[in-house]
Amino acid sequence: MRSRKLRATLTIIGIAIGPATIVALIAATGGFANQTTAQFEKLGAETILVSPVGRIFVAGAGQAAPNGANSAGVSLDADSERALAGLDGVKMVLPYYRISATMRTGTQNAQVSIIALDTEKMRSLFPGIQISEGSEPGSSEFTSALVGYNVAHPGGDSSNIALNQVVSVSYTVRNQRQVTTETRSFVVKGLLSQFGQGLFLNPDDTIFVTMGTGRLLTRSNTYSGFYIVAKSADDVNGVVEQINERYSNQMRATTVSSILSTVQTITSNISNLLGSIAAVSVVVAFTGIMTTMLTSVNERVREIGMLKALGTPRRGIMMIFLTEAVLAGFLGGLIGATLGSSLSFWVASSLFGGGFGFGGPARIGARPGQGAAPAVSITPAITPELFGGAILLAVGVAILAGLIPAWKASKLTPVQALSRE
Repeated sequence: MRSRKLRATLTIIGIAIGPATIVALIAATGGFANQTTAQFEKLGAETILVSPVGRIFVAGAGQAAPNGANSAGVSLDADSERALAGLDGVKMVLPYYRISATMRTGTQNAQVSIIALDTEKMRSLFPGIQISEGSEPGSSEFTSALVGYNVAHPGGDSSNIALNQVVSVSYTVRNQRQVTTETRSFVVKGLLSQFGQGLFLNPDDTIFVTMGTGRLLTRSNTYSGFYIVAKSADDVNGVVEQINERYSNQMRATTVSSILSTVQTITSNISNLLGSIAAVSVVVAFTGIMTTMLTSVNERVREIGMLKALGTPRRGIMMIFLTEAVLAGFLGGLIGATLGSSLSFWVASSLFGGGFGFGGPARIGARPGQGAAPAVSITPAITPELFGGAILLAVGVAILAGLIPAWKASKLTPVQALSRE
């Protein structure tokens, strides 16, 4: 190989392309799948979201938004809350109001969600959520709010929101006669640490208020929906079945596990597709190695004849050429796996968006002007199994591609080899 440096180098490069492509694509999609799974698991496998089905209609003040009863007549109110709490396997029922609003910060208008729920039970709904400053509002504090990380750090030319600062939001109220826009002010009693996307809700983009405040804002006793926490992950399917039986066409029950299963299936299919594409480069490498080894056999016929004349057995001749193929495969696999590990960060950035840098996580979902406050940070899943498997694949392909040339070399007789010009 040293005497034929250019050919050996080109062969090793051809081999390296396959492992590099496979490692880069599989590690990037694996990292995305892992990060997505981690984000969904922040809500816990025991969480169920219950929302109304069909057209929403709210009695009372007549506000039409997500709050109300559907066309089948079910009202998401205190009676429904008690009924759901009585189902087998239910640990907790958290009703909530959800209002879309606009918050003005400096010269910018930011779209935010106002979620009204029992703030003292938030940690049951969002395991791991932390309050960086202050505390959550009490049930009787109608003018206090708990502000998400992105809301408190709007970026651009707007200054960050501080503890005890007053923030104003505008939202639309619809009644039977007219549509009006109202403005409310809240005192920031607590600031949340960065959390990330949850089930249909990103706490970082949310202002949390108490249930009493939600009733005042919506002017209704009818909730937007319920978050149900089951006693264990094993009870989730049973709770969903009970809800479907009792409210078949009136309430929709969505679980974290069902969404996670769908996401995992999609990412697995993407990974398989990209892996199949990368396999094409392995076929190319196989062809290249075989061509190179056959050429090498033809060039070294007299050398093979001399070895045969000196008593070298057929197995010894085969091992000379197979060893050369294995060495080329190992070097190509090692170089390819190393290169693919670095390229996986670029692939993660290109496929899933966001910033990029070798050796660091690809950042996606960052809000403009917020710099280092990404919603999701993807670190490619570069595992020892993937790295080692890529090297073994290259060695295996090299062995298979070198078998025919090695067998051909071992079949030559000393007379045939030495008489060839």
